[in-house]
Amino acid sequence: MTGEPVAGHNVNVIPFDRKVKWAIYCFCEDGVNVIHSFLDQYGASAADQLALDAKLDFIETQGPEMVQSVLTDLENGLFQLTSKRTGGLEIHLVFHRETFGKREVTFLAGAVMKGKKLRPGYVKEMANERLEDLRDDPKKRRREWPTRPLEA
Repeated sequence: MTGEPVAGHNVNVIPFDRKVKWAIYCFCEDGVNVIHSFLDQYGASAADQLALDAKLDFIETQGPEMVQSVLTDLENGLFQLTSKRTGGLEIHLVFHRETFGKREVTFLAGAVMKGKKLRPGYVKEMANERLEDLRDDPKKRRREWPTRPLEA
């Protein structure tokens, strides 16, 4: 279908390669995905999670470079991904790039912007502690999507 008009539209279709090129993992405490817990704790809506999913899709299919405009380099392989939605939560997820292998990211912690402050304010320190725990015990992560599946 590359370059062919789509019925009812006057634009050409741009193909999007949906093949997984980067593996996404999440840190788990006591077997629980910490990003799921964080999103639940701060009341992330389905719309907030969909906005975040769009950025995660790019990371999984194209790599972190594709979302550079919403990434902050926290040093030592840690990055903060920001997802903002008008009227919704401003979500910040911290991940480590290529912890155990090439083309993988591991989400370690999350925070939200409340007023002009990040909550929890120690998200970078939390991510560093979890990264050390993970290096000691690689079983503390699971290949799992950071957001929960939405109800149909």
